[in-house]
Amino acid sequence: MAIYCSQYLATRPFSQEFEANTIEESALTGYYGLLDYAVAYLEHHAEAVLSSHSEPGVRLKKNVIKSVDGLLGTFSSYETHEESNPAIEVATFQQRMTEWLSSGGYSSSGILHKATTIRNVIEAIDPSGLGDHERAAFLGLNGLEIFK
Repeated sequence: MAIYCSQYLATRPFSQEFEANTIEESALTGYYGLLDYAVAYLEHHAEAVLSSHSEPGVRLKKNVIKSVDGLLGTFSSYETHEESNPAIEVATFQQRMTEWLSSGGYSSSGILHKATTIRNVIEAIDPSGLGDHERAAFLGLNGLEIFK
């Protein structure tokens, strides 16, 4: 899930500036249905893989690091880099992630700002003005209440 959430948050609708009508168009298709969950649980999923005692595999850990590292580099001054030793790579990434979080993490990066902007546009959509099918899809795919 860490890889999926980080790659989802790095897709075009999140990484570029869009006007409210473009965000609204994507919201009506259900594109942002995972937004709140991805922002809330990305760190948890990454940490679960990286600190797993069941050894999910070096390859999985490297893929999680690469994916989350790339996302953080997209939205902040967080610097990405690769290590050749997997054990050092995990430790270095965990240290950099801890430093990033202690320096403000999401709140100091563009991730939270972008998610908040998108959420504000979504919440301004009046479902009563939509057709039955479009309203059902929008309300069904607009993210779970628990994550808002």
